[in-house]
This record gives sequence, structure tokens and C-alpha cells, in this order.
Amino acid sequence: MVNINTISKYKNMLVVLTSIVFGATIPRYSGYFEPFITVFVVFLVYASIRGINIKQTQLMAHSKMVSMSLVVSFFILPVIGVEVAKMLSSTSTVTGFAVALSAPTTAGSAIIWTRLSNADVELATIVSILSILISPIVTPTILSKLVGSQVSVPTVSILSNLFIIIAGGIALMIIIPSNYISSSQINTGSTIIIFLLIYTSVSRINIQNLMISDLIPIFAISTLLTTLIGGVLLLSRYKYKTSMYTAIPMYLTINMKNLGIGILISLSFSSSIVVITVIMYHILQQILGAFISDFFTVEPEI
Repeated sequence: MVNINTISKYKNMLVVLTSIVFGATIPRYSGYFEPFITVFVVFLVYASIRGINIKQTQLMAHSKMVSMSLVVSFFILPVIGVEVAKMLSSTSTVTGFAVALSAPTTAGSAIIWTRLSNADVELATIVSILSILISPIVTPTILSKLVGSQVSVPTVSILSNLFIIIAGGIALMIIIPSNYISSSQINTGSTIIIFLLIYTSVSRINIQNLMISDLIPIFAISTLLTTLIGGVLLLSRYKYKTSMYTAIPMYLTINMKNLGIGILISLSFSSSIVVITVIMYHILQQILGAFISDFFTVEPEI
């Protein structure tokens, strides 16, 4: 018999996999949801930042780690990822990784997995919120620099979409009282929207034309990047005596990227591999989060 806690822990991954199956096998209903893709992502941004008051966090106490996480997440990881992808895969896959890695941190998952690991939730929260807030400027700029010479990057469109969804998410947070909608309702709504967002995106793709040879490099590169960043943080942990309490949220906020924003950007490109790359990278990060919470749980610092 399957344990309910196990299902709950892997809920995000199960939702992603189920939506992929439905999108590939029953794509005919996607047209009903396509006009609402931007609205879906606005809600996901709202769900990520809802109830968080960054004024109550100790920003200055975490300034060094926050700066390091943002620099690695937005600059070092995307550059390394794209260079590795160029050596091992096609132009479309390179573009997919550029999109996935230049997206901001996925606040909800990074914070949740940090909490389940008993690590520094405040650090994860600060990095996640700042990552989302600066993404309208940083994401299209980094993306253009990474692949602008290879493919046409709709910078203006990406910039405007990011401003709309970030501003929309903040507006909802201001307008809707935090006690008006319960956390369980928000979580349920987010799960449904993630399902519809991926279903609609996958429905656009002709799965029959995808080859296993297209998917293997995506999985290999995702695994390699995750291991590489983990190795670097592990070395810094021993060199600079960084505790697991701090290292875990840094690792999660660097690696875990916002699925909704990634998909929204990927739909600006014609190749279906771009969307698939973003989704596959997200699946691996959810598995990673579950693995860390199971095997690297730590006691909070006193």
C-alpha cells in the first residue's frame, strides 16, 4: 500500500508527469486554456510570494549568501549550462537550457524543500523573492547574451511578459488579504494550474516526432549541472566551513528554476525541444528536492 506522505512529497513530480501524459495523448482540449497561460503564471507567482514579508527578514545578516546564490543562479549556472549543452546537444536543446537556467528561482518549491530539510528557510525566502523581483531585467538580458547569436530571442516580448506576471503577482498579493484564501486552497489551485500549464504546453508538441536521442542529452546535461553545482558547494562548505543549514537553501535556490516562467518564455520559440527541456529540467529538480529532504535533513543552527 502506498503511503499518503510519500504521495504528498512527490505530488509536484506526479502532477508534472501526469500532465505530460495527458498533453501527449489528449491534446484536443488545450485550445480552451491557451488564452489563459499568462494568467496562470501570474497566479503561480502570487502563490509563491503570498504571505511573505521580506521586511521581517534579516536581509543584511544573509547578504553574502544571498549575493552568492543570485550570482551563481543567474550568471554562472546559465553560462556553464549553455556551454556544456553546446558540446553535447542540438541548438534547440541549448536554447531550452538557456531558457530554463536564466529563469528565476521557483520560490514555492525551494522554500518547501528547504523547510522539509530543517534548513534555513529565511535564506531560501530572501533569495527566492529577490530572484523573482529582478528577473524582468536579468532574465531576458542573460538569455539574449547566451543564445542571441544562434537564435532570434524575442527580448521585448519576454521583458514585457515578465513585467506583467511579476507585477500581476505582486498586485494580487496586495489586493487579496492573506487570510481571505487558505494555504490549502492556494496549494490546490497551484497544483491545478501547473497541470493545465504543462498540459497546454505539451499539447502543442508532436510527441511522435520526438526521439529518445533528443531526450537523453537533456537528462544527461541536467544531471551533470546538478552534480557540478553540488560539488562546488560541497567544496566551499569544507573550505569556508559553511554549514548544511546554509548550504541546502543555497543549493536549492541556485538549481530550482521557476517552471511557469520557463514555460511562458519557451513558448516564444518554435522548437518543441525548448519546452521539453524546461519541463525535464524541472522534473529532475523536484526529484532532487525530495532526495535532499530525505537524506540531508539537518538541525537548525542555534
